[in-house]
Amino acid sequence: MIRHIALFALMAGLLGGCAGRLTYTAPAVPAVQTGSLLLPYGLPASWDHSLQALKGHGYTIEQANPATASITLAVAGLPQRYVDCGTIDSMAATLRDKIVRTYEFPAAAEQQRYEQLMLGNIYDVDRRMALDSTAHVQLEAIDKNTTRADVQVQYQLTRHVRISNATQRDYPQYSDTITFSSGAAGRFPGFDRATQCVATGQLENEILNALQTARSPARH
Repeated sequence: MIRHIALFALMAGLLGGCAGRLTYTAPAVPAVQTGSLLLPYGLPASWDHSLQALKGHGYTIEQANPATASITLAVAGLPQRYVDCGTIDSMAATLRDKIVRTYEFPAAAEQQRYEQLMLGNIYDVDRRMALDSTAHVQLEAIDKNTTRADVQVQYQLTRHVRISNATQRDYPQYSDTITFSSGAAGRFPGFDRATQCVATGQLENEILNALQTARSPARH
């Protein structure tokens, strides 16, 4: 979101032709713990049910081990849907433009272009985020008619940043990758405050809902 604000009184305080600020607000919600669900049938039927349910909802199964009753899924999606990395607010102003430009956006946004004041100069920033996750579904027999399904996700976030200045000189793109699991937090490096990311719980809930809403298998 870009807001244009008339300068007037603010211009008197600008020194060196440029002014700006970058404000980062950490995620408002705590990291979400792993999720679980009770399936109303025994372990063999739960295994068949889980494979059928996950495939039916379009999940890519990387590994399925009946001996350990564990299933591994590869999940990719929009970062902002599944993780919260807080909010970035960047303001940039120049004497030439006679306006202040303010950009406010989720730090987990898939792509965002904005301006940022760095080392006394204003730079154009192209910021991109990519998410690749691995979800682990573990089945455990409670009794002959009940099985618990536990879901834990390993999140991998990659941030790509490309910077150019007013003369359109491009600097080399740099990338950072962090990993964190359900219930934990990951942190990207930053100039003055690291960007923190946590799971929203949406992915864990989607997998549990797939297991819960699928058609019940024949009982073994």
